Amino acid sequence: GILIVRPNGDVALANPAFYWMTGLDDSILQKDTLNAISLVAESDREVFASCIEMITRNMVPSTRMEASFYRNDESLFPAEVAFGSFYSGANPTAQIVIHDISDYKLAEEHGLKTHMELEMSYTATLNGWSRALELRDRETQGHSQRVTDKSVEIALRIGISLEKIIHVRHGALLHDIGKIAIPDAILFKPGPLTTYERHVME
Repeated sequence: GILIVRPNGDVALANPAFYWMTGLDDSILQKDTLNAISLVAESDREVFASCIEMITRNMVPSTRMEASFYRNDESLFPAEVAFGSFYSGANPTAQIVIHDISDYKLAEEHGLKTHMELEMSYTATLNGWSRALELRDRETQGHSQRVTDKSVEIALRIGISLEKIIHVRHGALLHDIGKIAIPDAILFKPGPLTTYERHVME
């Protein structure tokens, strides 16, 4: 949608795409004053008004922001907004291009949800492997969880970021995973290992 807006936010002209996007009657400008700032969500109005002011006062040639706009039914849609100077002189105006990014935001949210589901599935798999390892070697039961808890505690104390803590946790859970490949005769042997058995362990 495209708007031509006066310094106070009043809309001088609007294209059909803008009316379609907002659900407003395209004859509104003929019978009433439409203010672009009032169409923006409360949280974005101050920045939106500042962008119009900067453009109409020739402080900047163009600027951009992301804002939410009201539809006629009071619902909101997210938009990328580009501001540019349309006419300078006695009656300065700003051209505002509004791009509805609802589909992009939905795709982004879906992508984040999918990522979280994969992360949870991965963590559940690692926990399962850790439990399987402990079922095989009951002498070290609880060892993987203790190592994991202590590793996370140390990582937090030395300042590793929360985003990276998950990798520390995964690594600690799997630190003994190699035991799964060791034959029981070697893993549970009560005496010292032979050279061959040590080679298998390594």
